[in-house]
Amino acid sequence: MVCFVLPGSMQTKGNKMKTFSFRKISYLFFLGLIGLVLYPISCKKKDQEVKNDLYYNGSTKIQVDESFSSLVEALADGYQLNYPQSKVEVIPTKEDQAFVNFLNNKTELVVLSKPVSQNQIDQINKRGLKYQPANFAADALLFIVPRDSPIQAIEYSQIKSKLNSKDHTFIFNGAYSSNLSYLTNFFGISQESAKVATIQNNADIISDLKKYPGKIGVIAQNTLSRPFHPETKLLREQVKVLPVIKDGISISPSPDNVKQMKYPFTRVLYFLEREAGFGVAKGFIRFSCTQKGQLIIEKENMQPFYLFPRQVRLRPE
Repeated sequence: MVCFVLPGSMQTKGNKMKTFSFRKISYLFFLGLIGLVLYPISCKKKDQEVKNDLYYNGSTKIQVDESFSSLVEALADGYQLNYPQSKVEVIPTKEDQAFVNFLNNKTELVVLSKPVSQNQIDQINKRGLKYQPANFAADALLFIVPRDSPIQAIEYSQIKSKLNSKDHTFIFNGAYSSNLSYLTNFFGISQESAKVATIQNNADIISDLKKYPGKIGVIAQNTLSRPFHPETKLLREQVKVLPVIKDGISISPSPDNVKQMKYPFTRVLYFLEREAGFGVAKGFIRFSCTQKGQLIIEKENMQPFYLFPRQVRLRPE
């Protein structure tokens, strides 16, 4: 409530007396008027700041393992093409570290490839977050050897023992990578107890594999998937992908086998986010899981999680 003291009125306290002149009242009235004018302007600025955080006009950072970074970068390019005022920065990060960063509020968006444990879900809940995985693509874990290697296939029953082999048969793209994390989790062994060799990244595994006869590289399908990328084409020419022999049946990571989850080491990629409101992080997830994003995944020669019917429009002649 605003009170104005009229001219000539007085307040007394003991023998003291205070008078309010008309000039002083006019000055106070003028200040009040300025405040009323500026208030809507300040509110408008606040509204503009909120709009900057919307899905079409803002930025986000997403941490993703190097094994899937090219796929996520393709999705980011597509999103930014649709929303030119948005920015999606893809930061390659080891999967386990990305999850820790997500818990500690160092990133609001991550891509994971293995199911989280109940203990990890409890950690998410303790931070006031919701565990809401958003599936968007399927990837396959590939076992590769040089083109001229005599190895033609790998037995499913031998993979677990090879993870503990003293000769370090398998080569992964570093400790705590998504590939090593997924395979050890798949067979219920700890990463620390696995006896494997490591090279910095998936591409270097392919390039250096010839130096280590008898070794088998373990990489993500996304490393070889891009159909028209010149560097990816060179990588594909250097290696052959081994089928997995399970129960006497040879199973290759073909598109159909990955799509139908017949290939034993098919894994689903999904997002976790902790964004307040509906900004670029949630917008990017929605884009990736709807038709435009799923078509990008398909063009990257990866398996989209959602299938959309193809529409054929016939034009009358």
